[in-house]
Amino acid sequence: MPERLARSAYRAMPWLLGFAMAAAVFSRAYIIPRHVHNIGFSEMNVVDGVIRLMDGYPLYGDPEKPPFDIIQYSPIHYYITWACVEMLGLEHDRPNSIYMVNRVVSLLANLITLLVLWRLGAHLRLELWLRLLLMGLMFTWMHEPFFSRPDSIYQLCCAV
Repeated sequence: MPERLARSAYRAMPWLLGFAMAAAVFSRAYIIPRHVHNIGFSEMNVVDGVIRLMDGYPLYGDPEKPPFDIIQYSPIHYYITWACVEMLGLEHDRPNSIYMVNRVVSLLANLITLLVLWRLGAHLRLELWLRLLLMGLMFTWMHEPFFSRPDSIYQLCCAV
């Protein structure tokens, strides 16, 4: 009886882990259209940088001359988000739309990172449940700063 229970649990493990991953991704996607600002404590900084680009200003300025805008991250996330905003034809007078695009870019970067981990697990010939566990642990580690900040792009670059 215990052997049979162990085999059943072993067969159910990928399904349970897959369900947990789907629930985690759904919870992240659920946040995207919500009017909660400053997820990850610097989302406003990212949106401000994107609006600067939309208005034709450079992302980085002379730190000795006003206005004293502080852009504290590398430009790749800003430019990707700005390109998506431009492709969608959004205007800077609707910042909630820019927040949403920023969150989608971060979530997609997180999901691509998980795909890289999946491929790595397949290359190492890890069992299905171990690959799902690896992805689940990584996705769980992607707490609020990864919801909307350039950290998600950094993590993807490190994974690749």
